[in-house]
Amino acid sequence: MVKLPGIPGVVGFWRALAEIDPQAIALQAVQPVSIAIVGPPGAGKRTLRRALLGLDHRGQEPDARDAARVPILEVEPGKSLDWLPGANLYLFVVDGGRGVDAAEAAPARQIESRGGRVLYVVNKADQLGAPEAFRYTAGAAFGVPPGERLALAVATDPANLGRELVPKMANQLADRSLAMARLLPGAREAVAQSLILEASKANAQFSLVSSLPANLPVIGTLTALGADTLVLTKNQAMLVFKLAAVHGRALDSKAQLAAEIAPVVGAAFAWRSVARTLVGLLPGMVSAVPKAAVSFAGTYVVGQSAHYYYRWGKRPHRQTIERFSSEAAQLARRSVAALVGR
Repeated sequence: MVKLPGIPGVVGFWRALAEIDPQAIALQAVQPVSIAIVGPPGAGKRTLRRALLGLDHRGQEPDARDAARVPILEVEPGKSLDWLPGANLYLFVVDGGRGVDAAEAAPARQIESRGGRVLYVVNKADQLGAPEAFRYTAGAAFGVPPGERLALAVATDPANLGRELVPKMANQLADRSLAMARLLPGAREAVAQSLILEASKANAQFSLVSSLPANLPVIGTLTALGADTLVLTKNQAMLVFKLAAVHGRALDSKAQLAAEIAPVVGAAFAWRSVARTLVGLLPGMVSAVPKAAVSFAGTYVVGQSAHYYYRWGKRPHRQTIERFSSEAAQLARRSVAALVGR
């Protein structure tokens, strides 16, 4: 008879949370970070700033504090910069609807010559006839690869910014990405989704490797000791801490965090525990792929549940959890298939 764990899964999460020191995450999240928006007149710089700050793009203006953290510098095309605000990242914004002139990039190159990190943003990309072809045209004009340092953005479309611009900003800022998300409410959704997918894939990969035959050195020992479950649970707890940081929560009280979040992720942990127990009845390599899929899906549901709670301030409804589970199953199939292919 299979024993179906319920509350113990939540208790295990609570213990894993208690063993983690959130200080490193807290230090990353509270780092000072500033993002300057630079470009010619009429490129949509203020609209972009409002979107990143989570304000109404139709005219709501930031307060003085946010405006200082995300300064705007207007520069005429081809002119040199007389003054440059200090920033961790400069968004050099041009109007894609007017085309791209290589001469426009002179101020950006000046910023780079002073050691600034620049991300080129072609705004109003919805006015481009063939955006992907234009990406290469703009990259050639600016002298940058058409990948991580060039974004085709639509400042009035949060979904576009979440897909195209925010991930590239986070990549450029590296260990300041959590601080960026705290600063920019308009970037939180994209950063949170990236964290959830990253943790889900990492847990799937670890689960797949830990399911290799037990006679392999080190791996077999870890599995025999049940270390795979411990690592998976700690990774999920770390994900919850990061999501709390993204949404501006204080991380100085682990007990308070554990008390408020354990009931939220409880359903996800109970589901994951049941699934892992049933899969564990399968022999050896037969269970490796299902275990990896369960690890991915369980982490995804835990992450989405925590993200929902921190974003909306309430527990997700049962139907919402079911939607997370359905999404998790679809993503798990694709992700685990890619892992096995590698």
